[in-house]
Amino acid sequence: MLVTVDIDHTLVVGTKTHHLALEHGIRSTYGVESQLMGRTFTGYVDKQIVLEALRDKGLSEAEVFSEFPKLCEVSTSFYKEHVTSEKILVLPGVKALIQRLLALGCQLGLVTGNIEGIAHAKLKAAGLPPVFEFGGFGCEDTCRNKLLQIALSRAGHEPSIPAFHVGDTLQDMQASVKNGAYGIGVGTGSTSTRILMEAGAKSVFPDLSDTEAVLHALKLWAVRHKTLLK
Repeated sequence: MLVTVDIDHTLVVGTKTHHLALEHGIRSTYGVESQLMGRTFTGYVDKQIVLEALRDKGLSEAEVFSEFPKLCEVSTSFYKEHVTSEKILVLPGVKALIQRLLALGCQLGLVTGNIEGIAHAKLKAAGLPPVFEFGGFGCEDTCRNKLLQIALSRAGHEPSIPAFHVGDTLQDMQASVKNGAYGIGVGTGSTSTRILMEAGAKSVFPDLSDTEAVLHALKLWAVRHKTLLK
């Protein structure tokens, strides 16, 4: 099995330094001030957040994207320097589930709205092991559908292998449907489990604390996937 996971409100919580890093990157790269703290970005990716923030300041898409790689570097450096001042909390069941998935031989990847450098630094700050072999990151596109597509391509995914994506937002589940993956929704963010199911989740859990239940769902859908191929 191939399993990709979102980061914020799926694996961990703690976004203050992340938002401060993006604000710093916008200020340093584009010379404008943008207030991100206190705003809601559920399901957004960093490239989309920066684009919308700078459109409000009158910059064109071309102007934003031309300097975006620099913003990623500046924001990542800021994040790594300041993340120690914030407690990044691992959500219930995450560590146990990761270990069980590894024991089963699953390919593990990330599909996250985070800039790649920030994503890895955030997981390190949370004390999670560097076991995610591939991914799609918020510096690569403005659409989460595309990020999952990128991740699956990097993993060399073939249709005969069941792919799962675990996330807490409407966009995560929609991306799963678009890319032929099985969406596993978790209610640890601001999106209700009902909405996750309506968006196309194959299974939904309040959190990941019931490791056996999550693994049972993955195995069940993997068996059904093989049945569909016959």
